[in-house]
Amino acid sequence: MTYPYGLEKNPYPSSPTPGKDDICILGGQRHKDARNAIFSCINDIHSKMSIQQNNQFRMITMIQDVGSGKTHLALNIGISPEFIDKSIVSYLDLSQIFPRTIQNVFLGLIHGFPETYFTDLKRNLLYFIKSKYDTNKKEVTKTFKLGFFEKFGGKGIENKIADIMTNKMSIESKYLNTLFYNDFSESEIQFIKSILEDTINQTSINNFSNTETSNNTHQNSDDHSSELYENFNIQDVIHRFSILSKLNNMFYEKITMLQIDEFDSNNQSLAFIKAIINSHLPNTVVILILTPSSYKEISGSDISVFDRLEKANYKIDLAGSNTFDEIMDIGLEYIRSHDEGKFNFKVSDAKALTSKLRIIFDEFQDFRNIRSMLNILYHSMEDANKRGIDYLDEDAFDNTLRTIYPGLRIKGSLMNIPISEFIKIKNNIHNSVNLEYNLKDSILNLKNYVDRKKTERLADSDKTQLNDSKSYNNQKINFIYEENPSSYIVINMSNNQEVTMKKIEKLSDLNKSQDIKEEVMIFAQNIGKSDGIDDKIENDTNMNHGKIFDNIGTINVHIDRQKLIDLLYFNSKISVMDNFDLDDTNRMLLLGKSINLN
Repeated sequence: MTYPYGLEKNPYPSSPTPGKDDICILGGQRHKDARNAIFSCINDIHSKMSIQQNNQFRMITMIQDVGSGKTHLALNIGISPEFIDKSIVSYLDLSQIFPRTIQNVFLGLIHGFPETYFTDLKRNLLYFIKSKYDTNKKEVTKTFKLGFFEKFGGKGIENKIADIMTNKMSIESKYLNTLFYNDFSESEIQFIKSILEDTINQTSINNFSNTETSNNTHQNSDDHSSELYENFNIQDVIHRFSILSKLNNMFYEKITMLQIDEFDSNNQSLAFIKAIINSHLPNTVVILILTPSSYKEISGSDISVFDRLEKANYKIDLAGSNTFDEIMDIGLEYIRSHDEGKFNFKVSDAKALTSKLRIIFDEFQDFRNIRSMLNILYHSMEDANKRGIDYLDEDAFDNTLRTIYPGLRIKGSLMNIPISEFIKIKNNIHNSVNLEYNLKDSILNLKNYVDRKKTERLADSDKTQLNDSKSYNNQKINFIYEENPSSYIVINMSNNQEVTMKKIEKLSDLNKSQDIKEEVMIFAQNIGKSDGIDDKIENDTNMNHGKIFDNIGTINVHIDRQKLIDLLYFNSKISVMDNFDLDDTNRMLLLGKSINLN
């Protein structure tokens, strides 16, 4: 069974941390602009780099809120062809390093390079040694441990390199100082030996994480590697990354990019990055990825580092990028990427999905970030797939929110509206003709329902105290709708003509005509006057408290946005059901009371 929109699999990530397939996808205009800015930096430094002029260094700060896609963007850069062609990228998540010592940060960055990076670098170094055969025949022969007959076979060194790369033999490293005398310093040669002998990345980063106990657990199997970094200091780290940058330039003509995610005000982190910045690593770009709160904490912890961050070559500020348009474009990009030109996902599908997610975004503050919205989309896809639905319907989101986020409720709703019904009502509320009829009908039905229940609940002796249940169908009704604390919307439904609406700041301005623009809420409108309505309203304070004024057969009902939705939901229920349980009945009576219908 296919997923909605004809997709063969769920396009959304099931984990908060993006996987290899997920990071290939990048949506959102602000994220794409950030990516282009970083690529511009890479192009700039790459165009100026050379072995003779290797002092090119750039720093980029990327600031973004939690759960907003900053890690995704960093990982996407690391696998994108245009970046791979010009750079070699190491990614480190500092939140995974504990304790955060210089040694652990170094090992984290070493393990952050591509999986085959050091294998390829080792191979290039071996061929570099081979290239010196004509000028240093004796040293090359001894380094590769060539036998007497192997010297004349033509493929002797090639075979030795193959054996070394498959760990069938090792080189004789004591001759490297002579071979590399004109190319590298003595300390650089020592580091190159660790690459050729596979000791640079022999220690798993896990050996230095979690607790002190884990260090002891692995100590016996990795004694050599532990000793290798035992007396490490910040200058050692800088020196080694300088060598790697030199080798990357020398063998690949690429710059070195160090991505440091979850950068914060930790003292070790600050000392590390301060030294990196001051040293100006050759042909290197350092990207610091952090949250606005971390950035602020750094300003109070180390003004010197903060000053350097403020002077970064590129400052990519993605804080506040959790706009609906940005989140929606990212969400749609997952579907577009998996659709692969099959055209099952149409423009109309995108619009329908957007309208549903817009309601969720507006109503629930917790879902106003990329991570949460992708989680909703993932589970909604699974729900629709199980039910055999070929698109994401309202029930898919309703089932997801009830299952994954139990206890979630529509804020301010008295009717406990299901999410699916809420989405349907919100999507249809922009139709002014339907709204005029449904809203008027809802008020009248609720009034009659409340009166009927009051009659049923009172003893016969008290019934005379009630007015007879009336039919309000022939009366004029003007709805005073509070859009926000400082303005009102008036819907005039006193006749059968097209609904009219106007926005006012004060209820005393009801008699004044004014042009209004379409707001977040309602409909296309004509501006009209409600004749004599000022005479029926005592003052703004009374109306703001939901007073109902029954004067000359006119009822003025004051409702807010949520009560509007509740009323329409009530009307949809009462039109298909005769009997309600006690909970529903009490909610309906409470709704009536909230707008003073009882």
